[in-house]
Amino acid sequence: MNLRSVIGTSLFIALGLVLPTIFHLISSGNILLPMHIPVILCGFCFGSIYGLICGILTPLISSVFSGMPVLFPTGIFMMVELGCYGFFSGLFYQKYHLNVYIALILSMLTGRAVNALVSYIFYPIFGLEFSFGTFLTASFVTALPGIVIQILIIPVIVAILKQAKIINSTQTEKIKKV
Repeated sequence: MNLRSVIGTSLFIALGLVLPTIFHLISSGNILLPMHIPVILCGFCFGSIYGLICGILTPLISSVFSGMPVLFPTGIFMMVELGCYGFFSGLFYQKYHLNVYIALILSMLTGRAVNALVSYIFYPIFGLEFSFGTFLTASFVTALPGIVIQILIIPVIVAILKQAKIINSTQTEKIKKV
């Protein structure tokens, strides 16, 4: 366990609690996806395990303290989806050394795919109706402004964090053997 990573993850969780509150004041939280950004950044900065922890704890803590998201069913499914975002952004970027844009897009698609699968399996168990069309609309059409914002700002923030040495460039760049 790395103290720097624990403190950094805690800061990203705090940011994940504050940003949605601000965005919900202007009624755009569902569209701009403000909780996603700190979780994805946590994975980029500190790796897959810390990203996973951030992704699970952020919506859980937010639900407990603010009631947003409602814990069941939305909060539970957000914990799965955001946990995947944090895990896969760290995995693709830190472990597999993929380009920041590719790692970001793959983590976003993987998180949505896992959320769709989990929703498809568990919605009927909980007596809820799952519609793949509604899921696609919510995940891609309604969320499009948030997706665009993430693709535009996360790579810039990652570059700034690398420059500030918050992300160790030796961890994220392949060392070519001669």
